[in-house]
Amino acid sequence: MKVLILSNASSVHTVRVANGLASRGLDVHVASIHDFSTDFHPSITKHAAPLRGRVGYILNAPWLHMLCRRLKPDVINAHYLSGYGTLATLALVRPLIVTSWGSDICAFPEKSWLHRALIKLVLNRAEHTSSVSHATKSKHDALSTAPCTVIPFGVDMGLMDMPNADPASKTPFTKGDFIMGICKHLYSFYGQEEAIQVVATLKKQFPDRPIRLVLVGDGPDQARFEAFAEKLGVRADVHFAGQVSHLEIPYYHNILSAYLVASQNEGLCVSALEAGAAAKPVVANRVGELPSIIRDGWNGFLVTPFKDNEMAEAVAKLVADPALAATMGQNARAYVQDKYDWQKNIGQMVTLFSDVATQDKKAA
Repeated sequence: MKVLILSNASSVHTVRVANGLASRGLDVHVASIHDFSTDFHPSITKHAAPLRGRVGYILNAPWLHMLCRRLKPDVINAHYLSGYGTLATLALVRPLIVTSWGSDICAFPEKSWLHRALIKLVLNRAEHTSSVSHATKSKHDALSTAPCTVIPFGVDMGLMDMPNADPASKTPFTKGDFIMGICKHLYSFYGQEEAIQVVATLKKQFPDRPIRLVLVGDGPDQARFEAFAEKLGVRADVHFAGQVSHLEIPYYHNILSAYLVASQNEGLCVSALEAGAAAKPVVANRVGELPSIIRDGWNGFLVTPFKDNEMAEAVAKLVADPALAATMGQNARAYVQDKYDWQKNIGQMVTLFSDVATQDKKAA
């Protein structure tokens, strides 16, 4: 089966989907306005759109239409409704499956009636839709009667097994430290400043225990975060790892003592699932889909967003009780393995693609 993926080719999620489908023997093509990651499997064919930037979601429609006429894919899967979903809709290609990731279905339609109308058009034009979480599916259902299948961006459990990962190999920290982490772009939306504040609070509460923070990712707010850490006197305790390959992500999860999700909102938080797969407890804001994957007190803690010191208080319980942290971590791994195994998710995608392709051929 030949599949054309329309998505941000620099995104780790795009790479994982394409590589996962290729591992099942599918003929995978990826078309993108964005730069291509170097992590795609060699068997995957890449197609770079001629026009870059946001206007490309509109002006590349003729190019995409001709590409699909030439390739004749059995199914086309466009990721992110307000971007590549719009491009596929304007290109009049089929059979089309559009996949929402989070803000494209939760936030974008709320901007204006025009934004809402665009997303409804994208959903209704597709032969099928898919969503990465039940929370985003509920948004689908409120906007369209088009069929929607929930297929999470799960976790490859085998890749997360790195029990001997040593913090000292890539960070200034050691195994004896209590290390928190966030794997997100460096935007204030994701709450890295709150995590830095947690470091400062816990260092006062546990003066004899090294409290550290690793921030994986890059973004425009890095200088601001560095200045904030300097202001609080914890700059040496916060390591900025920069943008890393998705193949390096398991290492960073495995060196942690706990993972933090301080975002203002989240759909399905894949990084929290990855931390759980590495047997790390997760302390997260009670927003979006997070309450469905974090059972408060069992595989982590849920806290009230923007409430002073509540996240620090939750993490303090893990610092003070290593046995509790270990038990929560094992619970987290068991939960992810049962509900979000990536190989099962890829199998769901292959089944959906096959069904849509078959239905399209029958309708032709």
